[in-house]
Amino acid sequence: MVRIVQCLCPSRHCIFAISYLHPDLSDEDAIRAAQAMWQEMQGQGVNPWCALCNSRSMFFEAGETRFKTMEEAYPHLKEMELRQVMTQLHLLSERN
Repeated sequence: MVRIVQCLCPSRHCIFAISYLHPDLSDEDAIRAAQAMWQEMQGQGVNPWCALCNSRSMFFEAGETRFKTMEEAYPHLKEMELRQVMTQLHLLSERN
């Protein structure tokens, strides 16, 4: 099954997510990799807070999706990505 690890604020707004299909990767390892990515992103200037609720507290959660293959998951993941871009554009337009 396709798994996902998410960086979430306490209100469960998803800051970023990584989907993967790797039977040998434990949830703990996936979470550690996502935490390292979050640290790297902040070092590159990504804001360390939730743009929706302004929380600076983040946690990571891993779990299984309903998808058996990445090919099956791809359309759903692309739709979520598009929704995220639309949210970003809306937030930017509100600031200007």
